[in-house]
Amino acid sequence: IYGRKQRLLFDLNYDLIRFFLNALSIKCRVVLQSEIKVHETGADLPPALCRHENASSFVTLPAAMKYLDHSKLEAAGVSIQTLRFSPPIYPQLRGAFRYNLSTIDLLFNFGGGKAAEILREHGLLG
Repeated sequence: IYGRKQRLLFDLNYDLIRFFLNALSIKCRVVLQSEIKVHETGADLPPALCRHENASSFVTLPAAMKYLDHSKLEAAGVSIQTLRFSPPIYPQLRGAFRYNLSTIDLLFNFGGGKAAEILREHGLLG
């Protein structure tokens, strides 16, 4: 990733997402909005994306709930699920556990296999 010449921040983010999925052996389909035929915007976008993917639920973080139009999702037959993230506490190299570090900290401390095991133990990976 470091040696690549990403033109846009999106390119770096996409490469990082792919890296983490691979390092943690997460098998999933990644869909870019630009690759599908969904043209809605604003409050109409989440229900349109759910319809396109035949999704019956929309998963979001608590901080994003206020930006969703709940009635539009409900009208589309989509339930809203709130993801409550609590980071796993794991041994770090120096001192007490420090919160709000990147997944890369977990990988650097344990490697992909053990990091994925820790995430699974805390219900963060299926």
